Amino acid sequence: MKKFRHFISEKAMIFSKMNRNEWEKVKARSNDLRTDILKDAIKAGDPVSDIDGNDLNIANSPENMSAIDDFLKGTAAFFELKLTNGKTIKSNDIGKSPLFGGMGKGAGMTGQTAEAESLQCIYLAAIIGEGSKNAFSHFTFDKLSEYKNKVDVDVDFDKYMALDSSWHESAYVTAQALIKNKYVGKNHVFHRGSKTMNAIYAKKTQALKNQGMPPMQNDKWNPGDIWAVKKGVDVNKAIDSTTIASCNASILKNFLSTDIVGISLKKIKGLDKKSKVSEYNVEETILDTHTFKSITLETAKGKGIFSSKYGFLYFDNGGKMDIRAPNLFSAINFEIQGKGARGGRTGYTQIMYSAKTHLKKTLPSNKDLKTEANELAKSNRSKAKVNNFWKMVKKIHPSMNEGQFLEGLESKQGQGHFIHAILGAAYIAYAILTSTKAQQNAFVSEIVNVAGAKTNDSSAYVKVEEG
Repeated sequence: MKKFRHFISEKAMIFSKMNRNEWEKVKARSNDLRTDILKDAIKAGDPVSDIDGNDLNIANSPENMSAIDDFLKGTAAFFELKLTNGKTIKSNDIGKSPLFGGMGKGAGMTGQTAEAESLQCIYLAAIIGEGSKNAFSHFTFDKLSEYKNKVDVDVDFDKYMALDSSWHESAYVTAQALIKNKYVGKNHVFHRGSKTMNAIYAKKTQALKNQGMPPMQNDKWNPGDIWAVKKGVDVNKAIDSTTIASCNASILKNFLSTDIVGISLKKIKGLDKKSKVSEYNVEETILDTHTFKSITLETAKGKGIFSSKYGFLYFDNGGKMDIRAPNLFSAINFEIQGKGARGGRTGYTQIMYSAKTHLKKTLPSNKDLKTEANELAKSNRSKAKVNNFWKMVKKIHPSMNEGQFLEGLESKQGQGHFIHAILGAAYIAYAILTSTKAQQNAFVSEIVNVAGAKTNDSSAYVKVEEG
């Protein structure tokens, strides 16, 4: 610890100074005066941080309490408190730490994913080590630093500690919930972006490859933002990658024994908020079934199919998905549209697989789509390719005439990227519309389930969120 403290003292301050203006405020997202929070920490025997992140143990004495009260009544720039070691500290040398709603002095540290997930790991390790009965005020910068070598994360300690207090509070509440529900304990090491975590996802990738199945995004297979792995457990030996079924069975076995636990995180907005802990994929799920309704390349009524670079697929009663290429010449995907926010996404490799499996159709690769689109964008475009494109469009939009189609295609001369997106959507739509109703529903069900990570290909995990 001495070596670490020496390192900190040579750096720029970790926390901003608490001047009079700061002490007179309430903590962000609460009704608690910062001076009351200070009093509570002193009474509990918990330290507070100085501006360098070092612990200050303030004596719980009537003199100190009076000094705080007198400061609020007067106009002095600071107040002075006695420490348990006999020394004193001025109030403006106390750091604006997460306890008081502050954050470390790092640019842009407002909640990046990697930092927030790494912060969660350190809180889990520290609360398990210190005991879950300790209040949030117990977990100072100095105290948490004692556990930085007990987690395996890919973000530096100073960087994730610089997150604002709302993330610290969320990490504290989430850790308490996981510990209380016995998902984690003293034998676990917490991982984020580590070799161990990467090895877990590599087993999934190998299992899919062994079966000739398309790749699956890591968070579709298991939304674990961090992983708790018991000491001595070798994930390469514990997880069977023969098939995706055997892989998920071994993940479930290790989840139930808490040897390997995937943990999905959602921010909890305050120490006073309740948490909800839920398990997913611990039993073989009955997959949702969905009904195909319609598909269109015309996203604005009466504007034609060349007015935008995407299409819509409609399912069930009100369900809707975009069909689009997110970037120039990138592979087509489906993305569920929800109220106020987009839903999950299904990539083109999965779309090709589902089309072959359920529609009995082989879709062109994205490379072939790009080549064909560039040919169609030429002034001397291939008549055979134009006729093939028109054949598909006519099936999708029977009311469209060939003249309208050719005029629209001509307007996109030299714009292969624009044609690529519409062409890709047309191939998918044509494959759907030339299939039976049962095939259409099976295809759409799989696409929607994959987008929502609701397939049996997904594995067991626990999710903590505000309840």
